[in-house]
Amino acid sequence: MQKSNPLSSTISALFWLLFLTTFLSTGCGSDTPTQPEDRNPLVDSLPIDSRQFKIGTAGFVPRNWPNPATSDWEALYASLPEYGELYGVHVGWNVGLSSEKIPEQVDLAYSVTAKTETVPYVALGFEPDVMTQSEADNYFQVNGQAFKEVALAIAAKHKPDILLLGVESNRFWEKSASGFSDFVQLYRQTYDAVKAVSPGTKIGTNFQYEYMLGEAKRAGGHAEHLFLIDSFAGKLDLITITLYPWFDYDAPAAIPSDYFAPIREHTAVPLMITETGWPTKNFPHPTVEATEAAQIEYLRRLLEITSSESVDALIWAFPNDPNSGIAGGVFDAISLRSNNGNPKGAWDWWSALREL
Repeated sequence: MQKSNPLSSTISALFWLLFLTTFLSTGCGSDTPTQPEDRNPLVDSLPIDSRQFKIGTAGFVPRNWPNPATSDWEALYASLPEYGELYGVHVGWNVGLSSEKIPEQVDLAYSVTAKTETVPYVALGFEPDVMTQSEADNYFQVNGQAFKEVALAIAAKHKPDILLLGVESNRFWEKSASGFSDFVQLYRQTYDAVKAVSPGTKIGTNFQYEYMLGEAKRAGGHAEHLFLIDSFAGKLDLITITLYPWFDYDAPAAIPSDYFAPIREHTAVPLMITETGWPTKNFPHPTVEATEAAQIEYLRRLLEITSSESVDALIWAFPNDPNSGIAGGVFDAISLRSNNGNPKGAWDWWSALREL
């Protein structure tokens, strides 16, 4: 794998940057989810007429990032129920650990959603792109026990509905096959240990789907490695992916109807999309349709192609556009709200989906 493709870390590098500052902030969630006074007329125009899956957003990204005011943080916490039933905390497993060996962002997420009907899920990541080859090869031999202790501490304190061990863990395989083998062994041990502490927690790891397909041409191209799913057989409650079809397709309409079929050659467990989005402006690849209309079409297309799937959850990345410039800016305008917090056109459709 080449050492430094500008997109090789995809969205997780942005998550680490954002999370390094979140535990410095404070605030509280709203008392009750925001409810529309009248039924959203778009409900009847959605491609589906009911849903059994949960929806939500992920990331501590207030409006006016990267220079938010205290009021922007407060607005973020109050708005989380508007996105749905779930709030994703994707965090470096050893970032900002408390005395209880829990990342402080995790405790913060539970605090700000405590009085709402929105509940956090937790994804513990590790970032291979900042490791030397030797560090990656030996990473879990050195850090495996500490990683496991963090997962167990979260499980014991919060009993999360969903706990993901690894964020885009297949990128670690691209960095070090031997290190990934150590991770699989650790994962299987940690799965059993967490189940003993919190039997109701659904556990999985997370994959970058376009990389795994052997696609992601706009991220340099990758060898197909769907076979990695088989390494976790018997210890996956969910198959979870980050999903960015614009790595390969210019328009939502071009996304194949059987886009998720390759997964089903390896597992039948429910699918969770932990990150997705479509750009609305200033996209660095000019052939991609980066408009609000295209974002609406992507949401509709996503509902169409998942309608025959067993889906557990659908998470749209970032509460607000981050405008961070990470990875050449490809993630700067994929959210449902602009950087100033104003809703985009797709927001009304997302709100309609929430009503189902």
